[in-house]
Amino acid sequence: MTRELRILHMASFARSGETLLQRVLSLHSKLVVAGQLTDDAKEAERLNFFRQYEGKSISSDHPVLAG
Repeated sequence: MTRELRILHMASFARSGETLLQRVLSLHSKLVVAGQLTDDAKEAERLNFFRQYEGKSISSDHPVLAG
């Protein structure tokens, strides 16, 4: 089943509790956490996608959310 998901961007400083918050939010049945972006090439592609994406929602089966 495909759903339209609203996008929320979260940014924080190092050692501020962001990882804990992501883990807690990912436990909610109505939330999908795309994950923390790192410096590898695949994550750079995801970051560029979100930088250029103009929509306010995204399909739940969109490849950028895989993994």
